Amino acid sequence: MIKNLVSRSNYRILGQIGQGQFGQVYFAISRKTGEFVALKSLAKGFPTNRFLREFSCLVSLRHPNIVACQGIEYHGQGRYLVMEYCEGEPFES
Repeated sequence: MIKNLVSRSNYRILGQIGQGQFGQVYFAISRKTGEFVALKSLAKGFPTNRFLREFSCLVSLRHPNIVACQGIEYHGQGRYLVMEYCEGEPFES
């Protein structure tokens, strides 16, 4: 699914970097700028209102220790959050 989704987007996936309960996170590159980003793909069953609430919370946060959310992309086959890419190990609690 994500391969088809991203083939029509502004981003090209380079690999998966994480997975959680509600979706996957991919390492990608912007086709327009060459900038590396993280794409958080949310599962189809994830409610739209929760998706938009997460997006709203993320774009309002600004702190040097929090990755920034740069936007959202939506296609008939899915949706994802475009996040700032931060190199390093995944955080696990």
